[in-house]
Amino acid sequence: MIHVLKGTAVSSLAFAMWVPIVFLIFLKLPPRRAVLVSLLGGWMFLPQAVYAVQSAPNIDKILMVTVAPLLAVLAFDRPSLSRLRFRWYDMPIVVLCVSPFFTSVSNGLGPYDGLAWAMSTFIQWGIPYLFGRIYFSDLAGLRELAMAMFVCGVIYAPLCLWEVRVSPQLHRQFYGFGVGGQFNMAQRLGGYRPIVFMEHGIMVGNWMGAATLAGISLWRTRSVKTILDVPILAWVAVLGFTFLLVKSLGALLLFGTGAIVVFSMRGFV
Repeated sequence: MIHVLKGTAVSSLAFAMWVPIVFLIFLKLPPRRAVLVSLLGGWMFLPQAVYAVQSAPNIDKILMVTVAPLLAVLAFDRPSLSRLRFRWYDMPIVVLCVSPFFTSVSNGLGPYDGLAWAMSTFIQWGIPYLFGRIYFSDLAGLRELAMAMFVCGVIYAPLCLWEVRVSPQLHRQFYGFGVGGQFNMAQRLGGYRPIVFMEHGIMVGNWMGAATLAGISLWRTRSVKTILDVPILAWVAVLGFTFLLVKSLGALLLFGTGAIVVFSMRGFV
């Protein structure tokens, strides 16, 4: 039995169509690129809807973004998954995913509650980590990931600038409902902090900061010189300007820390 906690007919349709869309992406693109398009595209544009399912994790954006490409990997690229071997540095993610079970049991909530929380943690953190181990554990994979993050930031920039000007409206306009009670929280410094299709303006800030940092890394290492015949530094400048207008102090601090690391890594290729 499925109960709508937050959503509309349009958001239900978007979720229903997402799995076949992801499978189509895997049919058209190489597996690594298909994973990137599925993960980042879903994270940018799927709605913040939530549907409660009896005796199962809620169907929400995180589940759709992670589980749909995992199913596609199982269907189209199982050999890459089968080649994965457990390493000692995988232990932290294992602890993270199983600890909710023991926490629940030790607090008297029972094994069922513990399994539900462990499954939710695996969906949110374990599956993305699994994709990273399979597809982005070498230099070529990291370069493609950085490029994808940067391009996605450029795609998101006009949407952010629109909401900076008119207020966070896109999610309501496309999916028929707003994102929580965060409209008032979006007012910052005489303007608005964009939310677009994410859960909060802070999330958009971290997203745009990460995309800007990826662009700086690509520019500094000369991995990419131009995009559409425009110097990458010009794209970075536009993205950095948009990032500042997002007005997220925490994201700025994280970006600054990351920039220090990038510029201190001399000889990085």
